[in-house]
Amino acid sequence: MPRCGGGGGGAPLTRRGAGQVRLQTQEPDPKTGKMPYAGMVDCARQTFSSEGARGLYKGAASPLVGAAVHNAGVFFTYGQAKKVTGADARGAPLWSVWLAGAIAAVPITFIEAPVGASAAVRAAQAARH
Repeated sequence: MPRCGGGGGGAPLTRRGAGQVRLQTQEPDPKTGKMPYAGMVDCARQTFSSEGARGLYKGAASPLVGAAVHNAGVFFTYGQAKKVTGADARGAPLWSVWLAGAIAAVPITFIEAPVGASAAVRAAQAARH
């Protein structure tokens, strides 16, 4: 059961992101010029009152699946690296555990860096339009 917490641990953070998206994409009312949301708390309150709890979790599946896949990849790579460095043996030296962690970070970096860069580009493009 402890291994299942990685994906679910991101759920509260993901919902903060949903509020951010609503705040960043809000348009002023054409008649009054007022923005629909006064801030993050107002956004959450209005979303909950109009859409219920489901509205707060709209779009949550994709980031949670991504986090689960990311964590699975890191822990799989770390397990393999521990075998290679001898860090899985009882009483293994600290340097071998450190090296296994460093090795585990390398493959995920090649996946996460382009994904993060493309997300930043998309966010910047959306902000311009």
